[in-house]
Amino acid sequence: MVKIVSTNITSPIGATTEQNYQAYIHDVSALACYGSDKPYVVSLFTDEQREQMAVDGFSSFESLVIRSVQEALSHLNIDITDNRTLFILSTTKANVAELSADGADDRCYSAPGEAAQKIAEHLGFSTIPFVVSNACISGISAQIIAMRMLEAGMYDKVVVCGADIISQFMIAGFQSFMSLSSQPCRPFDLERNGLNLGEAAATVVLVNSSNAAGGDDSMRDAWTIVSGAATNDAYHLSAPSPMGDGMQQAIHSAFEGFSADMIATVNAHGTATMFNDQMESKAIEFSGLSDVFVSAYKGCFGHTLGAAGLLDTILTIRALEDGIVPPVRGFETKGVSGRISISNKCQPADKRSFLKIISGFGGCNAATLYSKEQSLLQRIPDEACRELRVPKSTELQVVGEWRAESTFSPVQVYKQSIGDYPKFYKMDRLCQAAFVASELILRDCAEKPTSIILFNRSSSILSDRKHLAALDKFGLSSPSVFLYTLPNIMLGEIAIRHQIHGESSLYILERRDEKLMQQVIDATIMFGESDCILIGWVDCPDEQTIEVELKILKRKRLQ
Repeated sequence: MVKIVSTNITSPIGATTEQNYQAYIHDVSALACYGSDKPYVVSLFTDEQREQMAVDGFSSFESLVIRSVQEALSHLNIDITDNRTLFILSTTKANVAELSADGADDRCYSAPGEAAQKIAEHLGFSTIPFVVSNACISGISAQIIAMRMLEAGMYDKVVVCGADIISQFMIAGFQSFMSLSSQPCRPFDLERNGLNLGEAAATVVLVNSSNAAGGDDSMRDAWTIVSGAATNDAYHLSAPSPMGDGMQQAIHSAFEGFSADMIATVNAHGTATMFNDQMESKAIEFSGLSDVFVSAYKGCFGHTLGAAGLLDTILTIRALEDGIVPPVRGFETKGVSGRISISNKCQPADKRSFLKIISGFGGCNAATLYSKEQSLLQRIPDEACRELRVPKSTELQVVGEWRAESTFSPVQVYKQSIGDYPKFYKMDRLCQAAFVASELILRDCAEKPTSIILFNRSSSILSDRKHLAALDKFGLSSPSVFLYTLPNIMLGEIAIRHQIHGESSLYILERRDEKLMQQVIDATIMFGESDCILIGWVDCPDEQTIEVELKILKRKRLQ
């Protein structure tokens, strides 16, 4: 089993998990209104806090990650320098605040994978890290892949940190969608009118309990990540499926074999946007969880992006240790049609298990089940048929393969060989490359993949620069430009086109590393639900360069 042996939350209202928990319980928040023309509410570190966190030679984002990981590790006596310990970074935009529109002033900019490598080396990790960048679900996606790699025996310990800082890049992007509220947000409320953004880092230290890592003391009272699953709506890039079909599928997979009376709370994403809250309410109802109290924390912290899934997990664990389901700050009157139980008051909790759900742009959804309840944990071995608990064979066969030539032009190939998807011309260059390549490989393959795993190095740098150029010139950007600054959108485009409803995950590396990529693929195939996966490398570091290599892998059938 995979245990959580230490945690940290670093936010504007606290530098430790305990400080943040106490602040939440006592209704303390750093949410404040900024801007005069288009006012918005956001939770930001003060200049003094940034100075205190600063690490020489590192950006504000990197310093935040370093401080959070150091605090989490300070409670443990473990060696992270061996080759059995991995560092995973969860983020949506990492160092984007240091990026310039034309590249002329990128002195402090490090791409996400490069930033993760710098941080890992500074902290003392000897293994190669990677970045999970799956929009808002990144923090949960990172825990799921960490759990799989631990259970596969690839590592003994994994440190997962999720973080993002808020710059004008993010503010303008969400403003382009008209999704920011000028008041503190109100999750699930009748009068909710948008989200707040927030800065934070959150870290969990995970160990495989089958060995001595972390020490006996840290194991005895540790929480377990019981199961986790990710899906894709294959419905829309920026709006969830109205009935929460993808979320229901994720909940079903992660929660199969268990019942509503075994958990204390469903911790929701709760962005306070019109469509997300409505979708979550229907997914909760249709999953048979209407009588379980919902918790959500964005009314205090705002939406912390790559940190959100981890922050939510840590706070819920801490609250259940106190025997309570925390109140939903900002909630007064239910404003969703799904039948859910929700309150702005603390509720007593006598169980030590909960379900975490989250969704994000690109159609992605995820759900994870956590527990320290022996009655629940003892049921796991008896559920031998459950897909997410039983390791499966990773003996695979390649049933489709396609590699771009050096002269590859996505637009030219689209015109010559596809031509029936006009939305293609709205895509950025990265998505066009992934889309065209997937069209070509899937057209000639009899097998249809049910999941997608892609890797790259440059994230979505071309769209990032385009978004910044619009801000420099006009002071605003369009939602279509901002949307493509999320690199996982290329997976969403493929999922929608081919109705791929399984897991879709993007991993960013400092450089292409076949061994690490294979570990991620093997762990996903071993504990995921898909027997046929579209995998590959898609990167567009500049306007002249496109790197694309895709494969379709299918598990070999036993004779």
